[in-house]
Amino acid sequence: MNISKNDRTWCHLSDYYGLVHIFDRHGQRVDEISLQGQGSILSLDWDMDGECLAVLQEGNGIIPIWDSSSRSTLSIDTNLKDPTFMAWSAIGPQLAVGTAKGNILMYNKRTRKKIPVLGKHPRRITCGAWGERNQLVLGSVDSTLTVSSDTGDTLEQTQLKRAPTAMCFLGGSRGRDGHGRPSSPQATRAMKPPVDKKIVVAINLSGKSLLLYSLDDPDRPVELAFQNKYGNIVVHRPFGDSNLLLGFSEFSGRFFDGGLTDVSYSPELRQAVAAGPTSIKVVNMRTYKEVSEEQVPTSEEDGRICGLAWCPDGQILTVAAATGDVFNFLARMPIVHASCGPCVAYLSSLRQVSVVDVARPGEKPLNVPVGIEPTIVGLGPAHVAVAMNDRVDEREYNGRVTDVQLNSTCVAVLSGSKVILQRIELDGKGGAVGPGGRHGRSPAIAVGSGVSAGGGGTEGAGMMASPSARRTFPERADREHGEATAVGLTEAFLIYATKAGTIEFFCLSEWAPLAGIELKHASPVLRLWPNYLGTRVAFMDAVGAGWLYSPSSDKLTQARDMIPGLGARWERGQVVGWGEVDSQPCLWHSQLCVIVAYHRPGQMPCAAQ
Repeated sequence: MNISKNDRTWCHLSDYYGLVHIFDRHGQRVDEISLQGQGSILSLDWDMDGECLAVLQEGNGIIPIWDSSSRSTLSIDTNLKDPTFMAWSAIGPQLAVGTAKGNILMYNKRTRKKIPVLGKHPRRITCGAWGERNQLVLGSVDSTLTVSSDTGDTLEQTQLKRAPTAMCFLGGSRGRDGHGRPSSPQATRAMKPPVDKKIVVAINLSGKSLLLYSLDDPDRPVELAFQNKYGNIVVHRPFGDSNLLLGFSEFSGRFFDGGLTDVSYSPELRQAVAAGPTSIKVVNMRTYKEVSEEQVPTSEEDGRICGLAWCPDGQILTVAAATGDVFNFLARMPIVHASCGPCVAYLSSLRQVSVVDVARPGEKPLNVPVGIEPTIVGLGPAHVAVAMNDRVDEREYNGRVTDVQLNSTCVAVLSGSKVILQRIELDGKGGAVGPGGRHGRSPAIAVGSGVSAGGGGTEGAGMMASPSARRTFPERADREHGEATAVGLTEAFLIYATKAGTIEFFCLSEWAPLAGIELKHASPVLRLWPNYLGTRVAFMDAVGAGWLYSPSSDKLTQARDMIPGLGARWERGQVVGWGEVDSQPCLWHSQLCVIVAYHRPGQMPCAAQ
């Protein structure tokens, strides 16, 4: 089992059928790799970009490399009969393969060049790791350690007290996951260590001690030995900056009966999970205490737990069992939401949006399955739309979608620097049927399954738009006036802002710009929030100042102490905003101009004028 660094796929393998099965993060099968022979899988490893998966099979010198972008497999013949180790470089295109005879092969995926190196070790290579300088450290059963360049040249060789069984890098390893690998392609590109930062390899010496070996000072390694009551070192993982998490065979009785099997750390959550034979526990790595209320639900029927892995964003924990089953637990949900009137739409699962009417306490939310994993939700009186990257449901736009606004008849999408306005038309295939809908509920939760915004989409899509009912804004040709920065939508108006600092109005009933109404602000407008009628607009500019604008009187008033980067909505004629001040959640009210900071439970909230 191995998680892709690009967070798109994970793997589950079945030796019996000679296949490696590849699933996406939602459990849907993506592809499969056919293997030659019935040898056990020794290793699965993703390259630094999380795009290519290499598979090492016992007794097979042919290594299949699966490309996730093309869904194709390239078989590399290494001419090695007894491979024992394989690892991709952390920052380069090199793949290293070691054998039972101590030989290695370097493969470059860009040039497809293979460099065999004979006699790197006299005996079996058991473990290894790539560092941030693209150096490869290898360990052998003959108790030797070698440091090699990316072409296989030996830079350093050291005799150890015991045979190494596992190793990982720490020290300058910023952006690494709990297994010592880069946690994402972005982390890989940012992995150059500071000049004065020592690069250290942590090496498990046959479970008896831990050796800290510095590549900058190889003559002075540090060996850490532990009391006998701890037993053997089962696993060690890096976390934070130069920290190590160790699991022992005996001392694990503090957590488990029957020993410890694996540990994994999530840099995003700053939490570790530890697995015993049939249970998993969560440890807060800030306090180093067990988080009892966040135990992962498992049972003896699931089989013995043999592996743990976090996805890079910390949202999913994947657990492998000796029975061949793989379980995925949703550990964290991104906060994605929208509101319309008394209704709120929020992301309740990775591919599910729930809509609830807060004016009807006790009423069950309406759950809407969606086809993508949204980062943006838009809610109107009768429709819900979801967006991710350059897509709104199944429709693609020319730029990244950063906002989606809906009313009862239209949808407005901010894509790149353009606002695309489209009328909503029903396709008769199960979509919403207007305010109130056939669900007999409040208008904002009359949502059909598979709703999409702006045409295209799968069967069951509820919103379609013909080309004649589509407009793109701004319609000016000059550069700054031609770049939209924010959008709002009411029942009567489309309101958008530009990089030039203007706020412009488009009348939906006339399907034409609202003549004579335009605000020219001194700096670009980043966000705006119109009231229900569109008669007043709150907005925040590029310098972090908040303002209230009345288009009918052309009056502009500064909103004092408005929180930069906040979300906001209109309530009873006033703007209520929320955000953070000094890492504390806060509320802001436009009439009182008061920031209220809510502290930990048991403490009184404080208000600052």
